[in-house]
Amino acid sequence: MLKVIKSSSATIISPSHLKQHLRIDHSEDDARIDLLLSAATELVERDIGQTLLTKVWHKVDVAHPTYSGRGRVSLQYPPISKIISVNECLGDKLRPLRRYVLELERVIPSVLLECPHNKVEIVYQAGWSDDPQDIPPPIRQAILMLAANMYEKQDLAPILCAGVDELLHPYRIRNMV
Repeated sequence: MLKVIKSSSATIISPSHLKQHLRIDHSEDDARIDLLLSAATELVERDIGQTLLTKVWHKVDVAHPTYSGRGRVSLQYPPISKIISVNECLGDKLRPLRRYVLELERVIPSVLLECPHNKVEIVYQAGWSDDPQDIPPPIRQAILMLAANMYEKQDLAPILCAGVDELLHPYRIRNMV
């Protein structure tokens, strides 16, 4: 199980930028525009397999055994900036694990533990930045195009947006765990 427990309040594309792009000068659709920008950002993050603005993730999983006899837990949505906690799940109790190795050189980063087959809880921070301006222009443009497409077409056929695939292609992480 993987879930976000804290995320940045910043937005990569501001609602006013999307409104300007769409040539909207009223406030009747402001709530909808906010929702579309959130949805477009989440679609891009899922598509490229990376966290854009800093988030804290909570993952509970079983440590899968490796050839060396250790346990491995993959950490989706890199880049990983910090491990906050690693705990072994013992029924309804948690036991902190102090001995682990963070493997960042893998396509999908992971944590190596001394306890294969055990259920663990890992809390980690990931993301490119806290500053939306640090997000590469092609990703920002893809989010803008997806949100505009959803607004104009009033449906969820955003992946059919011409050019979005090409903009995001260089940033995709292939899941080779």
